[in-house]
Amino acid sequence: MKTLTLPLNDSGTARLRCYIRQEGLMNPGPLPAMLVCPGGGFNMHTPQENESAAMAFYAKGFQTFVLEYPLGLGALYPATMICAAKAIRLIRQNAAEWNLRPDAVSVIGFSAGAFVAAASGTFWKQPEVQAAVENCGEECRPDAMVLIYPCIGSELPVVEEGVLKTKVFRCDLLVDKDTPPAFLVSSYQDHLVCCNQALNMALACSNHDVPFELHCYTPGEHGILANELIGTTDTGFRKQGFDTWLPDCLAWLRDLFRFPPKTRMPWETNPPTEEPDHDPRKYMPRKHEDHYPAFSLPPMPGQTGPRRFSGDTPMAEVLADPKAAEIVYSAVPWLREVKLDDSIKGMTINQCLAFADLDERPFGPPADPEGPMAKLREILG
Repeated sequence: MKTLTLPLNDSGTARLRCYIRQEGLMNPGPLPAMLVCPGGGFNMHTPQENESAAMAFYAKGFQTFVLEYPLGLGALYPATMICAAKAIRLIRQNAAEWNLRPDAVSVIGFSAGAFVAAASGTFWKQPEVQAAVENCGEECRPDAMVLIYPCIGSELPVVEEGVLKTKVFRCDLLVDKDTPPAFLVSSYQDHLVCCNQALNMALACSNHDVPFELHCYTPGEHGILANELIGTTDTGFRKQGFDTWLPDCLAWLRDLFRFPPKTRMPWETNPPTEEPDHDPRKYMPRKHEDHYPAFSLPPMPGQTGPRRFSGDTPMAEVLADPKAAEIVYSAVPWLREVKLDDSIKGMTINQCLAFADLDERPFGPPADPEGPMAKLREILG
């Protein structure tokens, strides 16, 4: 292991501690990187969220780094955001020398450190941050955020109109399409940082099509999820600490960055391939609704065309045919007594009759060759 400590500001209040794994037979590289932001309420850097977190990821094949961001009045806005941006940029600039992937630089934060981590993915566009990193654009933005019992909104000192005061800064309000994917962990019983903060971040990500994963446990006081010494007798029947969320987090990161590369094992040579070793994960477009549109039944993912001609015929056309209408009315008798709104008329027969007792519901049993839908196919096909 190669260790380095690099300054991030002139005052020495911000430093980057580096733990670099040397390239070798079992570490072919380049490897993903993880930047650790310990908690401590901007008063200290909590010990169990420093090297222990870095070593947990180091043991899983990451190049790891610990961010010593400014504390107290040194956290004057935008000092912490600038510190994180400089650290991420510095990691990318040394990607070749440090044997790491510049497209797989993640940041993990705990509590107040999670605010720093979340801010690195949301405040990086701010003019004052970009000015401090020579307007480097996305070079100072992480590729993924891991936020453990996170402070998504945090009170920081700020000078406005010559007056020193405190102000609340909220990362969730700056989430947009350029925010990196997020892995969020919180607990209902956290009495210090409400789980609503993690929920607000998850909702903001969902609203802007930013991929995320959310784990909100019922037990678990603040800080317990980063403690390796807590057992089942301390918190109930479920063990807390790194073992609770780390396996899911690692799987999420490996899915996201295709790590380790799927085309080779550590002891194999890299076979020739026309495609990159690690293709970025693709996510399908999603709809944004505050209710489940069960009645309209949107098409299933990957559906390229109509499943059946009769099933995809608009309801208006079906009811316009007397024979077809009679079959529909026999399945749903009360339809005879009501008028159809235009939104209903435009729906397909499959959509409108999905909850009727028919043989070809989208998730129902195999088609009955003598059933109502078979008769509709015969009439409309």
